Amino acid sequence: MNIAVGGLFHETNTFVAMRTELAQFEACALLRGGDILERYRGTGGTWGGIIDRAEERGIRLAPALYAEAVPGGIVDHALFLRLADELVDRLDRGADGILLVLHGAMVTSEEQDAEGWLLQRCRERFGPELPIVCTIDLHANLTPEMVSRSHCLVGYDTYPHTDYYPRAVEAVDILHGIVRGELSPTSFLYKPDAMPAVQSMLTDAPPMRSLIELAHRIEREPGTINVTIAGGFPYSDVYWAGMGFVVTTNRNPAAAERWARAVGERFEALEPQFAVALPGPDEGVRLAKAAGAFPVVLVDSSDNVGGGSAGDGTDVLAAVLKHGLKPSVAMIADPEAVREAIAAGIGGELAASVGGKTDRLHGEPVAIRGTVVRLSDGRYRSERTGEPKEMGRTAVVDCDGVYVVLTTERVPAFDLAAIESVGLHLKQMRYIVVKGAVQWKSSYGKIAASSIEVDAAGATSADFRRFRYANLRKGMFPIDR
Repeated sequence: MNIAVGGLFHETNTFVAMRTELAQFEACALLRGGDILERYRGTGGTWGGIIDRAEERGIRLAPALYAEAVPGGIVDHALFLRLADELVDRLDRGADGILLVLHGAMVTSEEQDAEGWLLQRCRERFGPELPIVCTIDLHANLTPEMVSRSHCLVGYDTYPHTDYYPRAVEAVDILHGIVRGELSPTSFLYKPDAMPAVQSMLTDAPPMRSLIELAHRIEREPGTINVTIAGGFPYSDVYWAGMGFVVTTNRNPAAAERWARAVGERFEALEPQFAVALPGPDEGVRLAKAAGAFPVVLVDSSDNVGGGSAGDGTDVLAAVLKHGLKPSVAMIADPEAVREAIAAGIGGELAASVGGKTDRLHGEPVAIRGTVVRLSDGRYRSERTGEPKEMGRTAVVDCDGVYVVLTTERVPAFDLAAIESVGLHLKQMRYIVVKGAVQWKSSYGKIAASSIEVDAAGATSADFRRFRYANLRKGMFPIDR
């Protein structure tokens, strides 16, 4: 069996001033042919699962192109067309099936549904019958086009995401069954008029846990191939933003619709529980100081780099400095300040204004003064998946016990290794600021004694009133009700 593999992966925040261009893909992953397998073989992420399962089943993988960028602003449409055309051109025309690694919330400067557009190009090239299976993120904004143009969408079941690998294995198994003629998928998509904040989507706690448990029960029903619960990505201002439930059955479209509507009814009963209200930075810092166990993680979910925010939000750092929380550590993406720190050198004094430089959504620059104690190339390896990561040139500034980690690239709060790679020991900190919403729990949660989530300036605030939506469906929760 010969399976063509590739993908385009980006979670697009349409509210940040940044644009996602070629440099952002090159900094993360822009791989062709055998380089894809070489980079990800033996790792614990989506690609690691694809490679391992294919080898176990004796499937030959024909790698085409894989491009991924850290979540960020709108993708340049001309760049998207180049990457999409190259991906489709490189896909093996003699393949028995196609497996694509997609996100489900990519938006370009001209296309709201980039994944649906890409799948249509695949259909135009390979026809309607060739099996296409896709892995997608839990925060995908599912569209009817994504569902109708693929044979099966396999979404992550966890947030924080810890099941990249098994979902990839599942996708390979489903595609294998389709090619062998054992499966004939029929899917139904149910889209409630709801767009909850990602802060409400923790899958091992209510209310999201109830939906995941129901999905797993349905998957045990005879003839069910897959149930995907997509929480949606609310920071993409697109028509199909928000929750989506897709059930895929084997030759039974009526069952697919019945089960998808059952999930929708469960969500609608739980909808009020998805509302989110958080304290501001000063109140969050007050609560952190009153904590009885350390380290305390101060969660700056409004500047969630994993949700495409700028990573240079300053409100929480300003509150930490104002109230003298130490020893503490906070990360800020600020290439200009990194250059100043490099010029000062290790042991040199740095007085600089940091953060708040991307746009007016992320607060004002904050003045810091301290000693440069570390300089780094910013390379580290994820302790979760084993995949290589880069922060770009990085500097650590000791501001009298408040350690400010300045990075060239925006860094999601996915790995302890990001901060510990520059010589800081997180267990020795009393306060740790993370720019994330939920995903930080899979790493920082292992050492946190407690956590306080705050609503500060940033492009991923749980308070949607801060953003001007223009493309959403009418009557959306929580904006319209």
